[in-house]
Amino acid sequence: MIHSLKRSFSEALLSNVAIMGLNFLSVALTSASAGLESRGAVTALLGYPPLLASICCVGLHASFAYLAQSIPEDAEDYFKCLLLSSVGMLVVAVVASIAISPYLAGKLALDVATVRNITILLTLCTLVSAIFSGACQTNLTFSKFNIARILAPACTILLVALVAVTGQKSPLPYLICYAAGFGASAIYALFVCGKVYKLTGSVSKRSLRTLSALGIRFWISDVLNVLVWQVDKIVMIALALPLKDLGIYTIVSAISRGIGQIPISMAQALLAKAMGSTKAAVAEKTSASVRIILIFTALVAFSATLGAMAVSIFNQGDILKFSIVLGVLSVDACVAGGSALISQAFSAIGEPQRGAIRQLVGAVCATIFTYLFGGIWGVYGVAMGLLLASFIKLAVAFWLFLSTFRVRGRDLLPARNDLDSIVGAVKMRLAK
Repeated sequence: MIHSLKRSFSEALLSNVAIMGLNFLSVALTSASAGLESRGAVTALLGYPPLLASICCVGLHASFAYLAQSIPEDAEDYFKCLLLSSVGMLVVAVVASIAISPYLAGKLALDVATVRNITILLTLCTLVSAIFSGACQTNLTFSKFNIARILAPACTILLVALVAVTGQKSPLPYLICYAAGFGASAIYALFVCGKVYKLTGSVSKRSLRTLSALGIRFWISDVLNVLVWQVDKIVMIALALPLKDLGIYTIVSAISRGIGQIPISMAQALLAKAMGSTKAAVAEKTSASVRIILIFTALVAFSATLGAMAVSIFNQGDILKFSIVLGVLSVDACVAGGSALISQAFSAIGEPQRGAIRQLVGAVCATIFTYLFGGIWGVYGVAMGLLLASFIKLAVAFWLFLSTFRVRGRDLLPARNDLDSIVGAVKMRLAK
């Protein structure tokens, strides 16, 4: 099982690094071809669709993944229920997109009809992609899950490059590129699910009730997770910070989130491999992963501090400003990833509501801190607000993990043998 978990982690890490690189290229290319203000508008209009999609999913994709792995003989019934439920989700997504559009148009000084149409398109494509790529996050289809996730940014960067060649300055064509990327991912994931789960027979009401009941338990955690992921953009829209600052912040954020791919990859691999396992087995794997993440976070914090100090010697302008923001966001990505890893342990034993407590605290703190600090210090404040909220969220996650799994606190703290294991693994990799 440990070997299998390591293999899944490697798959997830490679795909996440690829996704990060492709996303960064899309951000950089959009910024270079359309300008930082247009890039800021793209970021602003991409802020709400993932949140709306998560709300409309009602946790059913996560519920399906858990049930398909725990009760594989009923997986086909549950998939038919997921497919039927997705129709209702799409209708709700359209209504939600229409409702939020006037607010976004007012904040960004754009035409309401244009914002409404692009928001509907982005939300629908994001929703379908989330439903069916999320349904692939099982042990059986985990490699396909990674492919589905890579497809979205891969198609996006290709289309963005084509649009950039034409010299477009408007954010609208670039937003359509992002929607098309999510659409490609959705089509592939739906094709994979269609091959694995046969659509024969009628929908079972019992299966539909089971899927929905468990989905509600995953739903709150999923929505809060997306909210925390998008809250900095949402707050910057609410504060009406300059689009140029939002554009530069997007570039910095894309780099820093690449740092967070290690804990995120560990969390995804842990969930796929540990679903339905005993509490003891889940606790053992999670504790080992958390210790590694804490060491990694300390190294990132040390490197970020040295980097900011070095930049301060040569520059006191925007480069210094955003290098500090980069350092803060890089540490935040690691801390947030560590708490997400612990949250997946609760999902693995079918108790996602415990992870939702940690996410609720994080979402509330992140919203309050980023809004208050952002109003005072701009992008500095937004970054610091995120980091402070992530530390609080990690503390809550530790407390919940210790009380749920009945493990000792020192089991989560790094020891000398953990560092030795990391150094040994790196040496072995370099030797190969």
